[in-house]
Amino acid sequence: MSCEYNEVMELTYKYGFSSGKKCYLEDVIQLSRCCLLEPEWHIGYNDLICKQDIVEYIHELPLLSFPRETLISGHPICNNSKCMLVDNNKIHTIIVGLSLACNLKCYNCWYDGCHYDSQKKKDLYFHVLYGLKGHNLNKIVLTNKGEPFFYLKETLNYLSSLSINDTKEIEAVTNGNCLNKESINLLKSISKEKGIKFSFVFSMDAVTEDTYRKTRIGGDFNKVLTNLSLCVDAFSPENILVSFTCKRTNKNEISLVRSFYEQNFGLNTQISFDSYEPELQQEIKDIYFIES
Repeated sequence: MSCEYNEVMELTYKYGFSSGKKCYLEDVIQLSRCCLLEPEWHIGYNDLICKQDIVEYIHELPLLSFPRETLISGHPICNNSKCMLVDNNKIHTIIVGLSLACNLKCYNCWYDGCHYDSQKKKDLYFHVLYGLKGHNLNKIVLTNKGEPFFYLKETLNYLSSLSINDTKEIEAVTNGNCLNKESINLLKSISKEKGIKFSFVFSMDAVTEDTYRKTRIGGDFNKVLTNLSLCVDAFSPENILVSFTCKRTNKNEISLVRSFYEQNFGLNTQISFDSYEPELQQEIKDIYFIES
């Protein structure tokens, strides 16, 4: 059994960590296919902006030439299986994390101070998105580093240009603040007209306005709940997931989150822990496992 990420490629900026806990990003694009490229492949802006067909370029990258043991023993995704990206040129899912632009300044954000794009980075982001067309992908995941609807007009124009020959699904990881009734209706129209499935991961991290204000700083809790409800009506609950990352600011709500979003919206909630606060998981371990 091979890793499910054999057919997933992520494009993001190469990053490291400063003397503190926050990361910094370099103007080098990193292409990651699980842990299997030898090593992760890097390309400069000037080289990538010249590539018209991004998927064709990805297929040219070197593959692992022999099976190797998983790097993370017991990792739930790896299932203790061997990594088997040998002569496997299939790419079915591409995650594009090349826009850092975001309208929020969340508590413990990895990209704190980096949530803006230069014009060059914005141009590269959309260049890559348009360069994915024509390859019958299973899924394109819009930026998991910034807010995919920050550039609302440009993003809607891009989505309107797609066909089922480009991708079967678009997934957006969003804080929900940049959407509105008009844009959600347009997304629904695109989905219906083009036959493309739309799915959403709403990063909420709260069940009350007070906690939301402390955690998703700069956001409007009531507006996001309205947009969440509109998306449920437009796309149905099975296409929407709520994300809740446990932090110091919201740990008192972990026992409430699953029931809140299930009872009010019919949605499942994915619970994870803030990597900057590793002690928190142990601290609330009992609550977490009761709710899991």
